[in-house]
This record gives sequence, C-alpha cells and structure tokens, in this order.
Amino acid sequence: MAIVTALKEYLSNHYIPYDCVHHEHSDSSFNSAAMAHIPSPQLAKAVIIESELGTPLMATIPANKCVSFEAIDEVTTLHYHMMKESEANRLFEDCESGALPSIGDVFGVEMIVDNRLLIDQPVYIEAGDHKTLLKIPPEAYAELVKSSRHANISMGHIGNKFKTDKFYSA
Repeated sequence: MAIVTALKEYLSNHYIPYDCVHHEHSDSSFNSAAMAHIPSPQLAKAVIIESELGTPLMATIPANKCVSFEAIDEVTTLHYHMMKESEANRLFEDCESGALPSIGDVFGVEMIVDNRLLIDQPVYIEAGDHKTLLKIPPEAYAELVKSSRHANISMGHIGNKFKTDKFYSA
C-alpha cells in the first residue's frame, strides 16, 4: 500500500518534505521503530480517543510512551477514553487498522501533540500501512502540527502491558 493517497496529497499540498523508510511488517508503532532501526521516541504514534460527548481526538505521542488520560482531561476539560477500534477504523478508511498517520488534519480529526515530539530531530509517522514510515524534518513537522494543541500527554514506557484509568499501553 505504501503512503495512503490522502496523506500523500496533504503533504504535497503543504510542501512538506519527507523520505520513505520501509521496514518489515510490524504490529505496533514501537515495533515499527525497531524494525526500521529508528529511535522509538522519534516515531509519532496516533492514539484515537473520544470524549464523553463522543468527539474523536487524535492523541499523538512518542511510540515508546503511553497516553495519559489524566493529562488530556486536564488540558481539554473533558473526559476521554479509548475509542473502539472499529469506530476509529471508519475515520481512517484508507489506512490499515493500527497504522494510522499521526496528522489529524489529513482526516479531519482534531489532534493534540505531546511536547516530546517537538524536538530538534526528524519525526517519523506511519504512512497508513504496516511497512512504511515517513521521515519528516523537525521544522516541517512543527509546521504540520502548529494549529494543534501541544501538551505533556504521555507517560510510562512501552514494554509493560498495563491499563488503568490514568494511562494505557497496547
């Protein structure tokens, strides 16, 4: 599949440079980073959550972190929880399940970005399949997410499977 059409057009229309990084099929963003031999903190993982009002939100965090619902609730003043995967897949029909590009504007989904991704290093995003990442220069990534909210919305480390009402790792 490579890059989904909507993402490719969005990046082209906004003059965002990127390089494709191909890797073996993986089942998670964290594993995609490992397969592509890139630092997992530089891979922006999209986690689709929804508010108590049913409004979707893309929480974009480093691949080696977990979403902090407590932090998101505090920033947004709403209560959020994981969106059902089947519902999230309907928002991102061109993408393979679990390989969502972490640019909400492409799909008309509001986004909140973890401050840890606003670094002076390239940021990688899923391209819509389980075998391709896009490497985006730091200044271009900052431009892509400038209209999104930014906050410290992640915690913990991937590798430990746990779930509480404060954070979640899958």
